[in-house]
Amino acid sequence: MTEISLQIYNNFLKNFLNENFSIGGSQFVDVPKHTNFFEIPKNNQHGDLSTNVAMMYAKKLSINPREFAQQIVSALNDNKDKLFIKKIDIAGPGFINLYLNPVFWQLSLKEILKNIKDFGYENIGHDESVNIEYVSANPTGPLHIGHCRGAVIGDVLASLYERMGYKVTREYYVNDAGGQINQLISSIKYKMKSHLSINTEDDVLTYNGEYIEIIAEEIVQKYTGSIFDDPNCDEIIRKYSIDYILNLIKNDLQKINIKHDLFYSEKSLLDSGEIPDAIEILKEEGFVYWGKLDQPINQENIDVVDREQELFKSTDFGDDIDRAISKADGTHTYFASDIAYHNNKIKRGFAKLINIWGADHAGYVARLRGAVNALTANTSTVEIILCQLVKLFRDNKPVKMSKRNNDYITIDEVVDEVGPDPIRFMMLFRKADAPLDFDFVKVCDKSKENPVFYVQYAHARIHSVFRNWNEANDKKFHDLISNFDSNFDLLNDANEINIIKNMSYFPVVIRNALDTNDIHKIAYYLHELASEFHSLWNHGNDNSEKRFIIENQELTQQRLCLIFCVAGIIKSGMDILGVTCPESM
Repeated sequence: MTEISLQIYNNFLKNFLNENFSIGGSQFVDVPKHTNFFEIPKNNQHGDLSTNVAMMYAKKLSINPREFAQQIVSALNDNKDKLFIKKIDIAGPGFINLYLNPVFWQLSLKEILKNIKDFGYENIGHDESVNIEYVSANPTGPLHIGHCRGAVIGDVLASLYERMGYKVTREYYVNDAGGQINQLISSIKYKMKSHLSINTEDDVLTYNGEYIEIIAEEIVQKYTGSIFDDPNCDEIIRKYSIDYILNLIKNDLQKINIKHDLFYSEKSLLDSGEIPDAIEILKEEGFVYWGKLDQPINQENIDVVDREQELFKSTDFGDDIDRAISKADGTHTYFASDIAYHNNKIKRGFAKLINIWGADHAGYVARLRGAVNALTANTSTVEIILCQLVKLFRDNKPVKMSKRNNDYITIDEVVDEVGPDPIRFMMLFRKADAPLDFDFVKVCDKSKENPVFYVQYAHARIHSVFRNWNEANDKKFHDLISNFDSNFDLLNDANEINIIKNMSYFPVVIRNALDTNDIHKIAYYLHELASEFHSLWNHGNDNSEKRFIIENQELTQQRLCLIFCVAGIIKSGMDILGVTCPESM
């Protein structure tokens, strides 16, 4: 962290608490060093920084929150000059509000400018290996818009982890075994036989669409009708079909700039014999037993049958019932396959696993977390991010059917109409577990009502100022920036101070997004920063003295450096989101 940053307040408070208080004989603040106690209030009347730490920990210390706050305030006041504090208030039951001298924010801007390329980021990962699995849609057809949200979230999360010093593997789990693949094979055989005028009564058309027709035609052209005499007929069709559809999926993902490092085959896992090996580990640790399950009250569960079966003790890890790992015919359940798959990840050296799933998998979370904990004695973790549905609209009217497929809307259809930037940004503009409305018209609108345009336009506007400066001066703007050294003492306007405050908070936003996997916080932040810049621009329209380029050269240069930092942070954040930042629009 930089010397003049919000971290000095966190560090001071943590040191004070650790030196003066303890809980159970241990240090008071038993939290990671990056824990952020302070936030910037939305209302300036509540100060420049505020904290509720007194209310958070008063009960543990058996102390009145307001009395606790008084002790904290006394320590802060003893160091008010060093901490640039103008005054401190205690509000309500124990909120502490700090009012800082403007010089703190002015010096903060100097630090931001000096470190603009890396501001907000630090190497906390130290090359620790992280596996992030996302999309993992069954290879039975093109990707629809519902897959897009998880794809973007996974990709952005991977970029964020990489930027913070982790070694990330972006993984796609290919479900190329099981009943749905059998249905795919049957559907393609149905179409092949139709082309060859062969009786189709033995096959069922589960999957339909143009791609099924194309696959069937290509296989018929390559193998003719003789393929049905081949004892490996189903395997030939399976491999050809999956290869074709996976290529469709990869192309769809490429259109929204999504990439994976590894496509891991479920079939290869089954063929390797890793499932019995993983189950054996759980047996040795006492987490697998033979027993019967009671039907949960008012719940239906396909795992509950009136027979003894092999069960995993998922209730030991917070699940509502134990879970079956074998079927009546002796084969393993899908859950058993998933246990083995995650054990494979662990064997590959990943201590931290992150899965991006659809919200319909919510009931699966507890058992999988339990399995990973059981396999590793709690030394590895799996974090699961659930993505809610995406609802499509066109000018506030629901869009349900595809023009091409008369079914779901595919990713390539949406990309063809609006481009990748609106898709990526809007998929991040809501918390993952909240439903998302995507309006084709609104995301293409060139107004402040369109969040992605609003952010991109702020970046473009700033660069238009730089172009104006370059046209009026012999010295180019970038030369000015590289050689400029100022304490920014002329930036006293409340709006200028507010935007510096917001920029100073960027490292906190980044760290919170990483710690909670809530990357929508970055999109929210960028939109708010863009809004503050547009307000600053409008102040200049109302008052010429508030413009960025004025007769006062020193103030002009300080303001140009200010918006240079705004543009730098917007560009940095949008790079993480995978959204472009044009310099003109």
